[in-house]
Parts: sequence; structure tokens; C-alpha cells
Amino acid sequence: MRAYTWFEGRQKTLEELRKGRRIGCDIPTPGLEFIDRSWREIIFPLTEPELERARGVGRLADEAMSQVCHAVRPEDTEMKVAGMLAKAYIEAGMPADVLLVGSDERLYKYRHCLPTDKPIEKLLLVHVAGQKCGLHGNVTRMVHFGSVPAQLKDRHRAVSYVHSVILANLKPGECFVDLFDKIKAAYAESGYTDEWRGHFQGGVVGYEACEPYLLVDPRAVIQVNQTYDWLPTVPGTKSEELSLLTEEGADLISLGSDWPTLSFTIGARTFKTPDILERL
Repeated sequence: MRAYTWFEGRQKTLEELRKGRRIGCDIPTPGLEFIDRSWREIIFPLTEPELERARGVGRLADEAMSQVCHAVRPEDTEMKVAGMLAKAYIEAGMPADVLLVGSDERLYKYRHCLPTDKPIEKLLLVHVAGQKCGLHGNVTRMVHFGSVPAQLKDRHRAVSYVHSVILANLKPGECFVDLFDKIKAAYAESGYTDEWRGHFQGGVVGYEACEPYLLVDPRAVIQVNQTYDWLPTVPGTKSEELSLLTEEGADLISLGSDWPTLSFTIGARTFKTPDILERL
């Protein structure tokens, strides 16, 4: 390891270490070769120890989310819930890179709600992109105080179906752009034809919080032993969990057994996605 002072900068140290060799870098740096996105081939597929760490990240995210979602109360403010999430994740050793909290009518106006001082009335959506050992586990969960209205049930079932279609069509060697076509078709089949336009749909997750532009990159190919963050959404609701594609197929590795689920059979497999937690 080589150290340098903040006021001298790192360039001289880099030159001494480089010694005339070509060195690739994922951040544009004078004297080094910028390798754009091809560095993905270095960090994926995940090794066996990384796969175990990723599964651990999923379990910790589920536990922290479940703890907070069962503890919140009506009239708690979004900001208070954000503090509860931050505390739970820090105690789990998973500091949050992204933390979103929205409630009630705000969820129909904004797809990414930053927490405010607004008290929760009926509906709550929380999202945390926590990371441990460099690996991210992005999860969204929803809570409704009282019975979930029929319209919201319909919207949530639609995004959950799209999520299941994505998982069913994650196949090694296939192009992301072809998967994107299936995502758009699933939205249309669910009655929300153009809602995919309102928010990016997710992509590879790992040492970055998410790489959402693979779906429009004709060169990008789906790989095995890779983690993903898919987040289909329509106003009012979203379905998002940490998923892992192995030789056996795609599975959600952050969805615990005590969280309510919806089931969808697509082809030969049945997928379970998170439902809205009713707090009666």
C-alpha cells in the first residue's frame, strides 16, 4: 500500500506505481487507460464466497426491513421512519447508499420519494440500498394500515407480475434488450402499457448500487452467478427485491418466509414476490 497527502494529490504516486505499464481504470485518470464499462467482466460472475456474501446481504436486508415495517405506526412521519431504517441497517452492518420513504398520495405523484415531515396515514413505501462487503442489497417494501383498496391491489399485482416475468426470462447468454421487450409486453398485458417509461426498470447490482442502462445496450448479455435489482413500478406501488441468477434459474434472495407474498406461475416455475403488508 502507498499513501499520499491530500495536498500533493495522487498523480505522482500513480506514476511511481505504474512504471511505464498500461493500467486500466474505471474512473478517468490522467496517465491511466479508461476502460469504460468493460470492467464488469472483472467483477462478474460472482465467485462462491461472493455468492455467499450476497445471500447474507439479502437476509440482513429482509430482517431490517421486516423489523421496521412491523414497528411503524400511523402518524409516524416519513422522516421518523427513515431514521428507523437507518438505525436498523447500521446495526446490521449495512449502511444505506440510498434511503427512500414515501406515503399516501405522494406515492402517486413521485416514483422516488425522499422522506419529509409528512405523517403517514394509510400507505407507506420504503426503499433501502444497503451494502455490506461492497455488495448491495436493494429492497422495497410496502405497508398499508387497514385493508388494501382494490385499485391498489390491482396495481401491485401488475408490477409483481412484471417482476415475475423478468425472473422467468433471466437466462444466461441472452441479450438484455430482448428481456426489455418482454418487460414492455408484460406491462401491456397487465393493463399499464406505457408505465415502463416512467422509471428505469433495474439491472445488474453488486459492487454498484445498480446498472440500469443494460436494458438498452445491444452488447450487454445476461450472465449466470450475477445479482440483479429489478424494480417495476406504476404510480402508487413498486416491486423490488435482490435476485440472483444461478444455473438453476433466478430467485429472490432477500424475501423472507414471514413476509406476505404473491405467486405467479410462468412456464415451469412459480415465483413469489412481496405483497403489501396489511397492518390491521
